[in-house]
Amino acid sequence: MAVPLDSMLLYANNTTTTTTNINNTSNNRPTPIMTMSGLCFDYSPQAGPAKFLVGTGQGVVLAGNRKAKTEAEAITARYPGHHGAIVSVCRNPFLPKYFLTIGDWTAKVWAEDVKHALVSTPYQISQLTAGCWSPSKPGVYWTGSNDGCVQVWDVLQNRKEAQVMARVADAAVTSMSISSGGASSSSNPSSSSSPNGGRQLAAIGCSDGSIS
Repeated sequence: MAVPLDSMLLYANNTTTTTTNINNTSNNRPTPIMTMSGLCFDYSPQAGPAKFLVGTGQGVVLAGNRKAKTEAEAITARYPGHHGAIVSVCRNPFLPKYFLTIGDWTAKVWAEDVKHALVSTPYQISQLTAGCWSPSKPGVYWTGSNDGCVQVWDVLQNRKEAQVMARVADAAVTSMSISSGGASSSSNPSSSSSPNGGRQLAAIGCSDGSIS
């Protein structure tokens, strides 16, 4: 699945390729007041084989159904909340109805059935540029910022302050992958494999091409 900047969502399997215009609306939803461009997406089979999320350059998350009968019905919900572009959107690997967004100077946690954010970090001094959930604790997520810092947040402990903050690079953090005992954050969270002796490792990608 891919989200190019021309507002056309592309998803393909071994035999077919399908496109959907993310700005289309059905008869029971108003016409969007702006054209949206997709910047990031999430497809997690745990949430349902047809569900996907798109983060847009206009600060809105779009929820969709790739098996919709018509293109206009492909976008099922909209979640406005960021003042700038959303650079990361990802579902919680333990509780897939909840998802994390990173955009402007904040990180937000949402639920599918609520149209406003359940949790939002305070506005940070530096723009947040990356984020992901912990693969080992359902309430923990990581964020990265354009000053090269990484923050670890725990919504069950403190929603207003990061539990850990460290500067890992001299350039903006643009991507991150977290492991728990050697199991990648994209893996099955119930995996008990621990080739690294139970240590949690993080790979941090930065805008200058470096990896920490």
